[in-house]
Amino acid sequence: MNSKRVFLVGCPRSGTTLLQSMIASHPQVVSFPETHFFSKTLPINPILRKMKLHGPKSRKTVTRFLNNNNFENLHPFAGISVFKLYTYRDWCQKLIDILDQMIVREAMDHDIGTPVWGLEKTPRHLHYISSIEQVPAPSKFLHILRDGKDVVASLHLATKRYPDQWGGERSVRKCINWWNRSMRASLQYRQQPNHCFVVYGQLLEAPEIILKAICTFLELDYDQSMLRDFHRTAGPLTQEEEKWKDQNTKRSLDKSNKLQQHFDAPTIDYITNHLLDIDLKPFYH
Repeated sequence: MNSKRVFLVGCPRSGTTLLQSMIASHPQVVSFPETHFFSKTLPINPILRKMKLHGPKSRKTVTRFLNNNNFENLHPFAGISVFKLYTYRDWCQKLIDILDQMIVREAMDHDIGTPVWGLEKTPRHLHYISSIEQVPAPSKFLHILRDGKDVVASLHLATKRYPDQWGGERSVRKCINWWNRSMRASLQYRQQPNHCFVVYGQLLEAPEIILKAICTFLELDYDQSMLRDFHRTAGPLTQEEEKWKDQNTKRSLDKSNKLQQHFDAPTIDYITNHLLDIDLKPFYH
């Protein structure tokens, strides 16, 4: 089967789930909930990740996702000794191989002809692009960028409401650092042809323009189901505990105003003064 893979990345709470739902509504695209394959098995430090060997613990992390998301019929580690250890490069290859198996399985289950794109959306994989690119078979990357003030407000509120799912509530300062770090990571790829950038604000204002640009990037014909059916596609792509994503099951593309609703003027000034000064307009399509 002629399958290809594209990774959707960005700072969390930047609209990745909405965009995933839209792209996955295309008849030649399959997708699945966030795998966290790289972010949960590899250290965030690029130097340390090259030194780590992967054994039963890493395999258990991947197997748990497969079993919890209807991929239990895939047995990527069958016949492998419990003492088997993967080097960094071999583990990256193994993860990509598993993703490719998932894409083929989904395409077959939905009777999708070729070519088919497999869309993997884990925002934090933004910081693991160098690991994904350890694999010779090329991948494409979609970066979604959102105004920093809105991201900080949304991140702060989500981690406050659902601290267990986010590993604890994040302070305003940590949310600012999160966005700044993510933007730096994304922008280093802006000149690379296998990376495409979209802005969340334009996605809300002119979704068809964005989706047509993405289809061109993926060499697909635009299909109106991307805009018509995304709210129905969103459900199977989210985990039950991800309550903060419920908005994506609604057809509305209204812009939220969490910043003004949840922060006072001095806090908004603090956020504004500590965010990187980045103009998103040049990334409009």
